[in-house]
Amino acid sequence: MRVAVVAVCVRVAHFRLTIPDTRQLSSLAVIALARTAAVAGLVALLGLVAAAPAYADGDPASDVLLFQDLFLPYNQPSTDVGASLNGVVKAANEAGYPIKVAVIQLPADLGSVTALWGKPQLYAKFLEQELSLKSGRRLLVVMPAGYGVASGGETTIKTVNGVANISRKHDPIKRELGVIATLPPPSGSSPDQLTATAENAVRELSKAAGHPLPHNVAPVPVGATTGVHNGPTSGGPAASGSQGTSTTALVGGGLIGLAVVLALAAAWYGLRSRRR
Repeated sequence: MRVAVVAVCVRVAHFRLTIPDTRQLSSLAVIALARTAAVAGLVALLGLVAAAPAYADGDPASDVLLFQDLFLPYNQPSTDVGASLNGVVKAANEAGYPIKVAVIQLPADLGSVTALWGKPQLYAKFLEQELSLKSGRRLLVVMPAGYGVASGGETTIKTVNGVANISRKHDPIKRELGVIATLPPPSGSSPDQLTATAENAVRELSKAAGHPLPHNVAPVPVGATTGVHNGPTSGGPAASGSQGTSTTALVGGGLIGLAVVLALAAAWYGLRSRRR
């Protein structure tokens, strides 16, 4: 697709013009405007094509947890296990222990930050930086390799000599680090096992903070209006990329069509003016 775009761009850029006499100045203006618009559209298209992979390869959890409290892996757990964790996360937040949870089963769940695969604590810190959680909130990450925790904080902006200095002070997480150090490692790497492990971790963290949860917590179906992510609507990570490519193709096709129409219109107008 990029080769075709470049070819069309070169074709428009080398559109042949005949130096007109004074009677054809208006024709020249129209042609020049058409060429400018066409080339600008094609440049924009090239930018969209180049940027498409970036949209598809971001960090999925940071996009989801910015507005919601739970991120589940693309290989989704069974309905009852997901609903059970959903209910516990909701109960912890309502009990006074605000927490967001990311269950990461495979490197694909990390999007473009796969370098943090197997490093739950480092990923938790990275994810919190992406989210910039408010003070009082906590973040839990569960991977097959174990647990990671991070806390929200306050962001301060100070201007010194006209330069803005941004600093961030996080809430202490010594208590949370102590809790996850005592937890048993995940019993396995399947979506169900990791999700159940995350549920137990949320319970222990909330209990240590002085907000124990009842043994029986009503499950909340994943997908209900409770701020819970249930993975992509179809196909997992590949679907995200294909949707981005499809959008780019549609926009790109429209821009190419517009460029061609403008070029043809300019040529017709110029030929008509010369015949007068």
